[in-house]
Amino acid sequence: MGKKHWYILVLGLWAFLFVQSLSENRIQHATAYAGKGPADGVTILATTHTQCDTSIDDTRDGLEKPNQSKVFYFASRWWIITLRASNKDWTLWRHMGGRSWDPVYTFNESTKSRPDIYLEENNQMLYVFFSGTSSGELYKFQYNDSTVAWDLLFNRPVPGIYTVSGDPAAFLKARNGDLWAFMASNNQVVAVHSVDDGLNWSTVIIDTTLTGGFGLTDAVTFQDASGNDLIGVGVGEDTDVAARFHFYWHREADPETVWVNESNNLAPIGQEQADDHIAMAVDRYNNVYIVTKNHGNGPNNSLYIRHPDSTWQALPLNQNGTWTRPAVIVDMSNDSLYVLGSVQGDRAEYKRCKIGEESTLVNDSLLVTFMQNGGDYMVNLSVPAHAAYDSTELMVIADNSTQGNVWFAILPIGNAPPCPFHPQPIDSTIRNLTISQDGNHVVLNWSAIAEADSYGIYRALHPMFSADTALLAVVTQPTFTDSNALGDPDVNHFYQVRAFFAGTPGPLSKRVGEFEYRLISPPGKTNNYVALSLQDTAIQYASDFVTRIGSSVDLVSRWNENAQAWASYIPGLSFTDFPVEVNEVYMISVTREDTLVLLGEVPLGHQYTLITTSSGKNNNGIMVLMDADTLKMASDLARAIGPVDLVSRWTPSAQAYGSYIPGLSFTDFPIYPGQPLMVSVTQDTTWPGR
Repeated sequence: MGKKHWYILVLGLWAFLFVQSLSENRIQHATAYAGKGPADGVTILATTHTQCDTSIDDTRDGLEKPNQSKVFYFASRWWIITLRASNKDWTLWRHMGGRSWDPVYTFNESTKSRPDIYLEENNQMLYVFFSGTSSGELYKFQYNDSTVAWDLLFNRPVPGIYTVSGDPAAFLKARNGDLWAFMASNNQVVAVHSVDDGLNWSTVIIDTTLTGGFGLTDAVTFQDASGNDLIGVGVGEDTDVAARFHFYWHREADPETVWVNESNNLAPIGQEQADDHIAMAVDRYNNVYIVTKNHGNGPNNSLYIRHPDSTWQALPLNQNGTWTRPAVIVDMSNDSLYVLGSVQGDRAEYKRCKIGEESTLVNDSLLVTFMQNGGDYMVNLSVPAHAAYDSTELMVIADNSTQGNVWFAILPIGNAPPCPFHPQPIDSTIRNLTISQDGNHVVLNWSAIAEADSYGIYRALHPMFSADTALLAVVTQPTFTDSNALGDPDVNHFYQVRAFFAGTPGPLSKRVGEFEYRLISPPGKTNNYVALSLQDTAIQYASDFVTRIGSSVDLVSRWNENAQAWASYIPGLSFTDFPVEVNEVYMISVTREDTLVLLGEVPLGHQYTLITTSSGKNNNGIMVLMDADTLKMASDLARAIGPVDLVSRWTPSAQAYGSYIPGLSFTDFPIYPGQPLMVSVTQDTTWPGR
């Protein structure tokens, strides 16, 4: 063998040994980083992470504490509320992909106020509560598919609740629709409560025995082992030798002043004392998680868990390092728990475990740095108030107090890609589908999908149609006009749209439709029975019916089941106006024949509470639900509900009800989705049943 060949052989052997040594070093480094982990039989989730954090242009720090949520996921995108640097105002931003954010709404609030978000996803509503220096302010928004933004419905003062010594109040909406906000001040835990969407507020004193003077509150909704809906409130008192953590719960069905104090169950671990740093979350099993920052001789951070059977666990979270401003969130897709916090003056970290394995979180080998920029101080973390899922990943925002701006990071969960700044799959779902009127024509519009080569339009005469047999047209632009679809109240139309990619169909859009009610004006009485059968966003109050129909309306009435009587709005008398709701029924009086045209999304999943009264009259106004299209006759509806002794329909020409009486088949009549009816029941019930 020649010298040249020997040289090549030696060089190849050296390269092999070098690569082998490098691989072993990498394996050893990874093993050292991961640690040995807990005992066999306990699952530790992977701690690998592709760092995906970056600053947000034109933002200013000031998020303050994680008891408030300033980030949420809705309509397939992330949204946040932060201070804007250019105008120093609180601003709602939407994520445009990658590192890009777009400001969509500016609040008229002081920089000293602190916002807390509650998303009502099913109704596309957003509440933003500002905890000011002496009072609060509540904003309510409706999502607008057309603008991909949020339309303000109202803003209202919230007296008696505010930020105390830098600790902002916590806000939530209970499952029964009530609004609550909480603070700790003057050695008391104080709540304000509204049963009418923030119009009026009452003050409730929950506890008067705090020793730290003030503290930080957080609140969640959950259920007990019997299925009762509860509100839970946690408090971390400000640093004091006797400062403690507290927990109180309230059953929604009870009077607002009835609260149960379980603070004794948050016993210190060692000699720890409370600090005003606390955050809470709830999992699918109704376990309540409370993460805290502590003082004294004990763990630096603790995790308290309340189980549905009212038992508690107290677990150390960090024994060595200390997190300030800790946060907590549940990953529902993977039944996992994230606990997060800031290292004082430095980076942001998290730990993760499977639900049921929270005792492993004290293991420092689980620490993952997810937000870091040199020696910058990442603080005041904010996570969503709602849970995280595979489909959403998990976004966290934080103040970079060194640079004076806000940063965000997206943590991959489940099988999500490691970083959203990398190329993403095509989103093939039709977004922002709207329906509008142009004379007698129906106009559909939606957001274009750049990769789509065409769009299919599907139409039928009943709301729950199958697209397989309902293709109406194929277009190449994100708009379609259905000519002369309006004008016949006996024929209503419902639509869906989907995109096609080289012949491959994408998912179907939401269902939208047009629904018309004929309003007649016989001599004398002129009442017509209608329902708000579509989510027509232009009709929020009784007065909006007048705007839609015209000057022919002289009365809009709603049925009060408790009083068994109609209450009326008289056009021109604003104090008689009232809010209207989708799926509810109304009586409209007109002075001449006219038509009510509704356009909007098809509502699904509604449930009525049907009651009896002490007067002996038990009539309840309902609509034949859009997704109850299997019911064809009044007798079908009566059987579906159960304890029914009368199903009545309004006959405008006779200005009277005609009724089906169960057992008398000759009184039966056809029914259809969107039809308003009056149902009398013999006992309290719900329809459809749970």
